[in-house]
Amino acid sequence: MIAANSALLEAAASHLGNRDGARWLVEAGFGHLDPRSAWCSAFMLYIARQCGLAPAATAAARSWLREGEPVALADAQPGDVVVFWRGKPGGWQGHVALLQRTAAANAIVVLGGNQGGAVSSKSYPADRLLGIRRLHLNVR
Repeated sequence: MIAANSALLEAAASHLGNRDGARWLVEAGFGHLDPRSAWCSAFMLYIARQCGLAPAATAAARSWLREGEPVALADAQPGDVVVFWRGKPGGWQGHVALLQRTAAANAIVVLGGNQGGAVSSKSYPADRLLGIRRLHLNVR
């Protein structure tokens, strides 16, 4: 199996600056949701499908914790899927994006949707990390 990391990062980067969250909700099949809904997972679903993947993730960011294979932070590579908690650690809210790099002061820099209302690069505290997953391309 081949990791999808570089393909995912390239696909996501091609949409940098896009603020049309409603588009990603429609593209991912969640057009029935309020257009003001969080759209990080919808963006990730669109990107993954654009790369030929078929994730079972939902509109909930934490659903990505069931995709691919788990990866420890020490072994994480750019393009791995990163899931953070939002609200409270044991709650249902979260945020999903692609790892760009780890930074000093226990920060994780990610590329994703709905970060400041746009597809962008943003730093999150490492203590909000729920998990890291690696997706694989289906190669025959």
